Amino acid sequence: MAERRADPGFRASAALLKLARKLFTDEELERYYRDNPDRFGPTVRVRHILVRVKRPESPFRGGASPEEALEKIRTLRRRLDSGDAFEDVAREASDDRSKFRGGDIGFINRVGSTDPDFAAAAFALEVGAISEPVRTGYGYHLIQVTEKKPAPPFAEIQGRILRARAGDWFRDALEEADLENGYAPAKAQQENDPSGEPGADVKRP
Repeated sequence: MAERRADPGFRASAALLKLARKLFTDEELERYYRDNPDRFGPTVRVRHILVRVKRPESPFRGGASPEEALEKIRTLRRRLDSGDAFEDVAREASDDRSKFRGGDIGFINRVGSTDPDFAAAAFALEVGAISEPVRTGYGYHLIQVTEKKPAPPFAEIQGRILRARAGDWFRDALEEADLENGYAPAKAQQENDPSGEPGADVKRP
C-alpha cells in the first residue's frame, strides 16, 4: 500500500475521486446511472477464443496474416461444431491469456468495458450459443455467452458510477483545456494485451 500511495497515478486517481465526491450529488449520480443504461445495465459473462492478427506497426511479435487468422478461426469453429468443448479449444489454441481460464473473461457491459464489435456480438447471443468469427483490432474471435445478469441496482454500484462520472469529467476538462492525459495507458502496452479489450480482467463489467 505504501508503494501504491507513492505512485503519481494512484495519488492522482485518489485526488480525483475525492474531488468527485464534492462535485456530484447522489441525485446527479443516479441520473447519470439512468442516462447510461448500456454502461451500467445488463451484463453477460463470456469466454472467447482469439486468433491474433499481426499488426505491421506493432513492436510485439506473434500473430498471423488476416487470411491465415480467418482460416484458423474457421477451423476452430468447426471443431466446436463437431463437439469439442469450448474451454478445451480455448486452452489449446487461443492467443489471449484468458486461455488459462478456458477463455473466460468474466462479465462485460454493452459499452465501455471491451471492444464495441466484440460486445455487440456477445450481447446478440443466447446463453450457450457460439458466435461466428468476429473481427476486432486484435484479430478474430469466437465468443460464447455463459451467463446473463440484469442491471444491478443503483445502490449496489454507486461507487463504480462515481468513478466513471469522475473519469468522464476529467477527460472533458482536459479536452476543454487542450491538455494531454499523462496517466493514460501506453498504446504499446494495450496492443500487447488483447485480454484488455476484451479481457484483462474486464472492469468487470
